[in-house]
Amino acid sequence: MEISQEYRLNKLGIDIWKKRYQETNLIYNKNYLIEDKYLFCFENKESLFDQSNEVIFFRTLAISLGKEKVSQVSNLDSSLKITNIFLLDTDLPNNLKKYNDSFVSKCSSIQEICSSKENKKDFLSFVKQLVN
Repeated sequence: MEISQEYRLNKLGIDIWKKRYQETNLIYNKNYLIEDKYLFCFENKESLFDQSNEVIFFRTLAISLGKEKVSQVSNLDSSLKITNIFLLDTDLPNNLKKYNDSFVSKCSSIQEICSSKENKKDFLSFVKQLVN
């Protein structure tokens, strides 16, 4: 009987490669939560947006929606009481697949949204319709 390399490594206690895979997923997926119920997911691609610009974007969005609380979420678990998920040019994270498609909305990337005044207005009105 042939034993797989994965089995041998696990038997030796070496499963670091799985953890690194999970770490890279966290590095490339960013999530912001507004009022603990509206989740915005996007990929952390190399872009013109740095961390401070992201925070400004989501704080401005929250204020425009009449909300106050904004937080970056690194650990997405099922205990969150999310009512709407907005995917900004990304796919739904695996640990959020339990939410119905009716709660999930696909949108353009942050860069595309911020590229023109018209795109910003369209995005804001789209989010307002779903949130309010």
